Amino acid sequence: MLSGSSDPSLIVSILGVTQNGGTFETLADVAAGTIASVTVTDDSEPDVYVQQKLSFSSGTNNTVAIFFTNGGVEARLDDFTIDVGAAGAVPPSAGFDVAQSQTNYLEYTFTNSSVNASTYAWDFGDGNTSTEESPTHVYAVAAEYVVKLTATNDSNLSTDLSKTINILAPVTAAFTFQVDAADYRTYSFMDASDGAEMLLWEFGDGYQFTGMNPSHTYEADGIYDVTLTAYSITGNSDIATEQLVVSQGFVVQVLNGTFDDHGTSAGSMGSTSDNADAWDMTPNSTILDESGNTIPSPYRALWYNTDLNAWNDTNYGGTNEQPGSTSDGNNGTRGGKLSNTERRLYQLVAVEQGATYNFSIDTRSEAMGVNTEVFILNNEIADETGINASTSDASIDAYFNITNDFNTDKAIFTTSTFSFTASSNKIVIYVRALNAVDSSNEVFIDNVVVTD
Repeated sequence: MLSGSSDPSLIVSILGVTQNGGTFETLADVAAGTIASVTVTDDSEPDVYVQQKLSFSSGTNNTVAIFFTNGGVEARLDDFTIDVGAAGAVPPSAGFDVAQSQTNYLEYTFTNSSVNASTYAWDFGDGNTSTEESPTHVYAVAAEYVVKLTATNDSNLSTDLSKTINILAPVTAAFTFQVDAADYRTYSFMDASDGAEMLLWEFGDGYQFTGMNPSHTYEADGIYDVTLTAYSITGNSDIATEQLVVSQGFVVQVLNGTFDDHGTSAGSMGSTSDNADAWDMTPNSTILDESGNTIPSPYRALWYNTDLNAWNDTNYGGTNEQPGSTSDGNNGTRGGKLSNTERRLYQLVAVEQGATYNFSIDTRSEAMGVNTEVFILNNEIADETGINASTSDASIDAYFNITNDFNTDKAIFTTSTFSFTASSNKIVIYVRALNAVDSSNEVFIDNVVVTD
């Protein structure tokens, strides 16, 4: 197992297939059908395979299944063998789960999942013990503790399992803001965090503030990401981010044009799967933020084009039109990629009708002859019939065909720019690469920008 996980655990279970009718449809079925298991928690040497053994009695089963479940950690397994052992009593399998209370961060519930055990001895690591099957324990102070369960069966054979818990007080970061009526560049920020002992504000222009409810004046118009990091009494942290548009006039906002939002892993909650949602023609209703929290999607309320999605599925033979998220973006950051003919970049953007804008995009194709088409549409189309027939279709305000971005060097992207005049008060950025048919012909995309 890789080291550094918040939940370094791997459970290998033996399931009685015959006695359970050969079918396991849910994790509850797995738990009920487990006749033996071993839980591994040692991640001290991630490059070394460690042999684990467990004993089980096949009982009435002439077929068993090997079932493994990992916690929030990457785990690898190899070399499974089953040997006929000597007759005799079989030791129990020790197992338990740990859950922190939602109301008292010092309180933990330990749910026993041991197999073939009759008595239990718990050592909570702070000098306290219990013989309950699934006890609840309240610690006196926040610290790191090693919890040990000894499971014993009727033959007086026992098995130990230890897990480490690091008690952290929970905290949720949140804030509101309002602009000064007399100065559009001055903002007041109000903390709405829960469980915070310290607050760090970053205003997106290089300035910071530590404390409650600051006021900040921006020196120039622009779009700024304001970040609040809230720390609990034990040093646990959570992050909330809001985007400010500081301007007296209209500012075009391309959402996640750098493909860096929602692109980090938060503990055991990987959020990179939501990194490209800003470019999905049918965004999910929720996404995971950088802290692993489920939040309402900021994109779903702006567009949701099911008609075009269905048309693409039918005509290009795919089931996923969303661009992929990749770590191979420009300048070593995240980016998007088009790896199938049905994948598209799609985003609805508010503009000023009649205004002229500059469009910029960084691309890199994996193979010679894989072109990328950029459409600036003036409405949400239901199918591609019109734009396929002519790049002068009434729905198109601008069209650009990128043919010069092939490069085997992952660090080299080509920047393409062009201008367009908006014929309505909204545009749809629509990008496709019909020759990107697989992972050998991908197109990588980053830094999509619209400026006046």
